[in-house]
Amino acid sequence: MRSSKLTSAPRLMLVMIALTAMAFVGVAPAHAIDISACPSTVGRLEIRPDEDIVITAPDPDGTYVGTQAVRIYCLKYNGTEEPVTGGILQVMTLDDPAAPIAEFEIMGEGAAYVPSNLVMVALTDANQDGYFTFSVRSNTDDLAAGPEPVDVGAYLQFTFGNQNSTSEGANILAAIHTPELSSMALFGTGATGMLGFAIAGLRNRRRAKSQAR
Repeated sequence: MRSSKLTSAPRLMLVMIALTAMAFVGVAPAHAIDISACPSTVGRLEIRPDEDIVITAPDPDGTYVGTQAVRIYCLKYNGTEEPVTGGILQVMTLDDPAAPIAEFEIMGEGAAYVPSNLVMVALTDANQDGYFTFSVRSNTDDLAAGPEPVDVGAYLQFTFGNQNSTSEGANILAAIHTPELSSMALFGTGATGMLGFAIAGLRNRRRAKSQAR
């Protein structure tokens, strides 16, 4: 009987390990494919994320900078999706007519900033990992007056390959981010915690005195 218990325990452990591995495989990202393996007859291309970019500056007259990292995916018609490598991402910025006139520049990995207002800037996968990281910069003054982001423009992303293409876009938001405000917020949080600790200690001392009486 003892020998059967010793053999059943490892078997149970192996089963649990196998189930755990299957669960991880189910959520693991798919293996990347070359963009040539995703023609329009197989699926459609997608760029993610397509969310707003926030460019910040230390003061209204400073340089506003924000960074975005995206990846190209092949969403196949059979329901599966795979990240794509070997593609070229083109990005273009647009000024918001309702906001202050803004001039934007874009810089890709291992490249220099270039003007991008109504101009497509081609970005390459510098690290060959399927990810495109680029920065948006503006030297236009007074795009924002405080920490609350305001809409100052938009950007478009475009990629193509093997008779397949897609485009995505979102807004460019500007905000003021000062290190002093962050430090004050951290100090305020610490001071509030110390005050709460002191009040709790005072209450405990009062409670102890009342119980002693």
